[in-house]
Amino acid sequence: MNLASAIIQRANASWRPYGRYCLLIRGVPPIPKPTSLEGKGLILSAIKFLDKTEGTEKQVSEELMHCEVGSILIQNKYQKYDRRKIVVLFLDEENSNAPVV
Repeated sequence: MNLASAIIQRANASWRPYGRYCLLIRGVPPIPKPTSLEGKGLILSAIKFLDKTEGTEKQVSEELMHCEVGSILIQNKYQKYDRRKIVVLFLDEENSNAPVV
């Protein structure tokens, strides 16, 4: 199971995420397995972001992980996919302009 699928599975355990979200991958960060301690921490941070941004009209993103070789962010209000899914985008440094909360 990948990180996005693990976030959706965890979110569906308590509520259905009806917004549109994406994970933004910058650089080449090591992506932890969802079952690892670090992976579980990322999932929990993502769920907190979903709760915090539910119903908001403003597009925002939040950094879930950062290291010297890259970062993982989550963003709401992403319009290029169906609801109740989290897509994964790989970005270069010039490609993201959503404000960080």
